[in-house]
Amino acid sequence: MADFSDLVRRIWSRWPATTERSAVFRLYSGIMYWQVLGRLARGQALNPHYYLHFLQTVAHTWRTGDVAVPLEEITEVVKGHAHEQAA
Repeated sequence: MADFSDLVRRIWSRWPATTERSAVFRLYSGIMYWQVLGRLARGQALNPHYYLHFLQTVAHTWRTGDVAVPLEEITEVVKGHAHEQAA
């Protein structure tokens, strides 16, 4: 995860967010990773597909024009419950 974090920082510094909305959406990846790190630190299981499901959730919100992704939804994606319920 540290390598990915470095990559994200390099990409963001090279291509900064150009709108307030895009800046807010970039913050969601940080929130997601804090959720992941917190679960790992507590020895809790992760959704094995959390990253894919996270991207799907954020992309859906972006496409529908919603202002924000509910933070609880990010938590559920990391835990795996959001997509288990939809299945």
